[in-house]
Amino acid sequence: MPETEPDLARLRPLFVLEKMAQRVRSDVLADGSVISTCGFTAKRPAHLTDDIVVIRDELFAAFRDVPDVPTACQLHDPNNAPIDATISINQDGSGTVDIAGKKMRFPWVTLLSSDVDKRLARLDQFLHRYPLSTGDAASLRALLARPDYSDDDFLAAAMMLESSPELFTERLADKLRRQEGQNRIAPVDVLPDDDRYWNHLLPPVDGSATLADYTAKELHGAWQTGIEADPVRALHALAITFAAPELVPRALVQDLSSDAAAAAIEAVSKVEDPFSLVGAFEICADRAGQDQRFIALGERLLDNLFGDMQGLTGACAFFGAIFVITTAHFATHETLQRRPVFWRRLAAVAHASLVVRVCGGRGIDPNQIISWAMRLFGDAYFLSVTSDFSVEPQWRPEWILPKILVADLFGRAAGAWHQLSQEAAPPSWKARVEKAYAWIVEEKIGPFAQYPSVLQGTRRAHQPTLAEFQNLPQGADAFLALASDPTANTLLSISPFIEAFGFPKEATGDVEKVLASIRAAPPDEDDKIAVLALSLLAHIAVLADNVALADSISEVCLERARRVETQGPLFEIACRLVECTAVIKDRAESGRTLARRLEILAFIVPASEAAAAVASTIEMLSRIQPELAPLLGRAHAAARLGSPRAAAA
Repeated sequence: MPETEPDLARLRPLFVLEKMAQRVRSDVLADGSVISTCGFTAKRPAHLTDDIVVIRDELFAAFRDVPDVPTACQLHDPNNAPIDATISINQDGSGTVDIAGKKMRFPWVTLLSSDVDKRLARLDQFLHRYPLSTGDAASLRALLARPDYSDDDFLAAAMMLESSPELFTERLADKLRRQEGQNRIAPVDVLPDDDRYWNHLLPPVDGSATLADYTAKELHGAWQTGIEADPVRALHALAITFAAPELVPRALVQDLSSDAAAAAIEAVSKVEDPFSLVGAFEICADRAGQDQRFIALGERLLDNLFGDMQGLTGACAFFGAIFVITTAHFATHETLQRRPVFWRRLAAVAHASLVVRVCGGRGIDPNQIISWAMRLFGDAYFLSVTSDFSVEPQWRPEWILPKILVADLFGRAAGAWHQLSQEAAPPSWKARVEKAYAWIVEEKIGPFAQYPSVLQGTRRAHQPTLAEFQNLPQGADAFLALASDPTANTLLSISPFIEAFGFPKEATGDVEKVLASIRAAPPDEDDKIAVLALSLLAHIAVLADNVALADSISEVCLERARRVETQGPLFEIACRLVECTAVIKDRAESGRTLARRLEILAFIVPASEAAAAVASTIEMLSRIQPELAPLLGRAHAAARLGSPRAAAA
């Protein structure tokens, strides 16, 4: 064997080390015997810049021993060449290294202190500014209290602090300032690097099976602890979860003194996240009759919400784009996709609100930002939301469009105002609500103000009857119109009643006639109307738990697929097939049914780009529902055989 070849027997201990946990590996390496056996140096480099490399342990030792004033010291590079440096500790607990006029900042270095009490005191300061989840904060405190605390422990502590949501927003804001005017934000900028971030953003699920359970238990516990400790800071932090009225802790805030509640709402009024603002307004409405300060705060909140409708639309567009990106990220993440649907949706909302607080909405082209997100992540987003219809069927993925979100915000603000008695309702609020309503009417988005919010996806406990629609203005007339003219156009005209209040079972026969009319229509009939009607019919089938209707819709979709040769309509058909299997309670049977229908789709589409689109959709669905992947093999193979690339091969 040539002398340049490594001695594998000497390297074997390193292979074993790679299999060890970090703590064990650190202990094994501590006495240097493994390093000596393998003939390697224990010097670990720290790359400060492209051309400055020092020994990491020397750098850490310098930070550990430096006094309160800048101190000159000598470091070495990996070849043992000396490097003159000046080390200093900053007010925020970071350290700075100055080498040849180049200054490099290192966060958290005061945690290198040899004094346990100093480490823990500094940790408390860091956690106050950069909070972590209760469990991770406790683990971090135990790590720093170790008597044999090492450099590797410091690195582990630093990595944990790096996962704080507050640090994420600080760095995003700094990046935006440095790129001002360049418009270069990318998906990698708006998603955290460390998955522990999500446990700090929201309390982990501890046994809750629904959003209502989670709100009453885990989230309520976090609210109560935070509000008792610091109501101003707590409400500011927790307002990122206010994307539905049920998520606003009105009862807890009602228990606060007027001074504390006013200070907390004033802090929230300064953010640009519209859902935080509308939740704060709902709290103000509870106090309007008790203290004049809340009337003035309500005015400010309404002005910040609806004073600039274009800016509000931009903020909602940015919120929607981040929600789409985050939902797609969760759906395709090997670990996060296993978390409950309600938690993933709430986490996506909270993260989107946090990013909007940093980026705002002014100067954003709503159509452009949503198109950007959909172009990159739309397939994963739509397939994810439709895949979750078995447990969260109320809210549809297309309702993330900015003007629908604006209508939702208006509906909540108007609802809070209408709940006040005539004597308690401030005239100044009425003027602002009516001005916003005029814009809503002009944009023809009024019906969306009553649609479910993004966090109101849970299935209704009660399906309404036709008799109950008698109490709604024009509600009974809507279904009488459908009964007398069961066509796609009539169905779409009454969709606001269905999406806002549910579907009465007594009208099932009428929607079956609508489906039959779509099935019998000639190919040249207005296709857009039919596509929209099929989407609404599929939603009705899911809301009504109507398996027979869902099966019939799937059949019509497959029939229509025979003449489709472009990507968009086929993706729409695939989404309908996914949606219609949500009514099958047995999830194993649901998976088999969906796999069979996708296999039929793959075989019947024309051999064109359409087949490639089906293959791409099946691949994405396999990532979103990995348990389904083994069943989709035949469908995927059939779609690939029909694509132009496979045909050319």
